[in-house]
Amino acid sequence: MDYTALVQEIKQVFPVNPIPSPDEIVIGTSGEAMVTKGLFARRSWTELEGAELISHNSALGFLTDIGFRYYVPAYMLLLLADLHAADIVSGSLIRQLTLPLEVDTLRLMEYLAQSGNTNRGLDEFLLAELTSSSVSAARFIGRMAGFTREQGRVINQFLLFLGQQHPDYFDEGEPLLASTRYWFQFAG
Repeated sequence: MDYTALVQEIKQVFPVNPIPSPDEIVIGTSGEAMVTKGLFARRSWTELEGAELISHNSALGFLTDIGFRYYVPAYMLLLLADLHAADIVSGSLIRQLTLPLEVDTLRLMEYLAQSGNTNRGLDEFLLAELTSSSVSAARFIGRMAGFTREQGRVINQFLLFLGQQHPDYFDEGEPLLASTRYWFQFAG
């Protein structure tokens, strides 16, 4: 998919209305949360300027699930328009769209169990890691489950586009990793 078609897809599958109420946008009442709320309140994702998203680069961390799902297309368009100017925002968005590593721990545990591994120390360590960190994986899945199938497909296309068009920008292929860990299921 080319740049123009991807931008059009984003604009088509992410609705502008209804705009979340100000109370649905951010988590918490810290100073930064209130600045984020002030930036986004009563504004559609199409009204946000890339420069605003860049200058308030911590805003993604304060968005509720509703706020995140509503405003994510503005961030996607920012990265597509000028990845280098987006700078820290690009890493933050890709991290937000990446299923946490805990899933890798679970897969390793399943592999060890199937292989008949008897190393109890490693098994116990991995189980402890998974137990203590499964909250973030559940939070991720809960947040992303609110996207429609079409939105998931476009997010996957966005990640693949970034990974393929900018392989040198992402040291460890983060957009492709995000696609492989979760968004691949929306391909098609």
